[in-house]
Amino acid sequence: MISKKVIHKPRKIDTLSSGIISILVHDINNLLGIIKGYFDRALMDEEELPKGLVESLPIGLRATEDLARLVLNLADIAKIEENILKLRLERTDINELIRLAVAKTKLAAQDADISLSIGLKKAPVKFNVDKNLILRTVVSLISSAIKSTASGGHIGVSAGMSGKSLKISVEDTGFWIPPQYRRKIFEKYAQAEVKEANLRRGRGLNLVFCKLAVEAHGGRIWMDSDRKRKVSTVFFMIPGKR
Repeated sequence: MISKKVIHKPRKIDTLSSGIISILVHDINNLLGIIKGYFDRALMDEEELPKGLVESLPIGLRATEDLARLVLNLADIAKIEENILKLRLERTDINELIRLAVAKTKLAAQDADISLSIGLKKAPVKFNVDKNLILRTVVSLISSAIKSTASGGHIGVSAGMSGKSLKISVEDTGFWIPPQYRRKIFEKYAQAEVKEANLRRGRGLNLVFCKLAVEAHGGRIWMDSDRKRKVSTVFFMIPGKR
């Protein structure tokens, strides 16, 4: 009796292509747009609403905006991994970009009783980046820092040139991150391990998006954490020539 050798084909791990994700993102954003519209309309008539509801509406609105950003990040992660994301590089005022990122996260920081500060050079810093992608990167880093910083804490955002490279950092008085996790919090397939470690940072895909967005610019991202001071800082650098 002749036995037949069975050849098992490798199973494809990634089940959703960027095309399918783009369709999902489009549909979800349409629904979020409807929800946001109702929030905006309610806020216009806030004088007729109970005080408690008026105070809660901005929180719901920001949560809707955060979800929209997360969905967009998910779509870009898929595009970057499939190497089909096209960067729209433009000469950008980095100081203005940082101020805009802080403005977008200011209310969330206030709600958490966390102070936000900016450290920038007086002279304008002009640099070629995909403005939308790097803005969302800085917003995601600040949002991650807010979630991992206790009430009464502080977050500092700074930007400037390091030689011919752009360097941006987000520092927070949150929690100490052990060395073995400082790279893993940026890795998609290490999220379960990060969650198990209960680090209060790196859960979800926001930091994964940050890493891929920076690397798409030819740059790198990393974290330092001071155990004694309980201060953690995320840095990323983008080279001038790439």
